[in-house]
Amino acid sequence: MTNRPKIRGGKEIPKIINRYNHNTPTSLENVIDIDGNIYEAVTIGNQRWLTSNLQVTHFNNGDEIYERFDYYDPWCEDYPVDSYWACWGMYDVPEYSIFYDALGFHYNWRVVQDRRGVCPEGWHVPSMNEWYELLVTLDPEGTCIDPEDAGGCGGWHMRSLSAGPAMKEDCNPSPCGNDECCWDEEPEGEYEWEPPTNESGLSILPNGYRYHTDSWNHCNWCSVSRHAYIWSLDPVHHYTSGQYDEYDNYIANYIKLYKTADMVIMAPITVHSGMAIRCMKNLSCPPHIDCPRGQMWDESICSCINAFG
Repeated sequence: MTNRPKIRGGKEIPKIINRYNHNTPTSLENVIDIDGNIYEAVTIGNQRWLTSNLQVTHFNNGDEIYERFDYYDPWCEDYPVDSYWACWGMYDVPEYSIFYDALGFHYNWRVVQDRRGVCPEGWHVPSMNEWYELLVTLDPEGTCIDPEDAGGCGGWHMRSLSAGPAMKEDCNPSPCGNDECCWDEEPEGEYEWEPPTNESGLSILPNGYRYHTDSWNHCNWCSVSRHAYIWSLDPVHHYTSGQYDEYDNYIANYIKLYKTADMVIMAPITVHSGMAIRCMKNLSCPPHIDCPRGQMWDESICSCINAFG
């Protein structure tokens, strides 16, 4: 691993994650993960969100999450989707590795749905419905949801036409010391584009994603400093259209923010990919027992659901 610190997220050296959401006041609440990292939070409508991506290396019971860094080796691809192998990693490319404090870590979907929990206690990975509520709050006229992907949202599971600028970090100041981890200046393109304002306080940066192999996109660390990719907690589906190869035809949903547009969309990708996790505060659900194997807890409905759709 290039430039990886000797201690990452260790309890001996707790970190304060994200001090840049200056447009929207945050409370004095300290949100602390199992590794001792401290996060800030912001209230948006009826929801409360962390203002930065997760940077934890253990589940809430103390179990380690398997780490993979090598740029050239396959990343978590050699483990079946129905196994409980969970992986995390960060940028093993010199020009990107300096950004991990600002951009957060990448996790495969197995981490997202693991029963041991990865978000700080009292927080969870948001579902499609919770992302939808957030987007409607920020863009009430331009947001739609179409879980069956029948064309009602322009071919996406979910789409907001103009929530992007309010969700994007405006880099004033830059959280990484320069503009290389920030959204670029006005791009040339066919879509509506406004400069980032971060009015929501979410401070989302273009973290890119980690594809498990270079066979499809011809990249391993993809779209860093261009687009943002964040997991959604939704059941996995088996993809049969032939877009993906035989090995990675299990897919899950993610949220994407574009460098070149105000639009925010939800789309599917192979579960072996690595993306960011952004946590949301739990509802006042009654106490619950661990979900059976093959199921996961959905905080948005206070119930266990099938992990595989």
